[in-house]
Amino acid sequence: HMLTEAKSSNLAEIDQEDEALDSVSGNNLVEVDENDEAFDSEICHIYKQKVAAIRCIANHLEQELTANNFNHITQVVNNMNRLFMMLNDIEAAQN
Repeated sequence: HMLTEAKSSNLAEIDQEDEALDSVSGNNLVEVDENDEAFDSEICHIYKQKVAAIRCIANHLEQELTANNFNHITQVVNNMNRLFMMLNDIEAAQN
């Protein structure tokens, strides 16, 4: 439950940062990838949310590591591995 609260807080901060970026940039193009292809602000926002979620999980794992809850850490890491495999499968199916 603490993880959910932290995630909500992080996502709210991301929303505020994105609003500030949008107001400063004046357009939808806020980032460019390594091939110089422009990302629109919605895609950029989605990526920032994913990074915030990963940070939240990493913080949670650090807390569990400090508390020596190794079984819990193992379960979370195994779940993350399954999640990334599913995401890769979904992406491969869409291409």
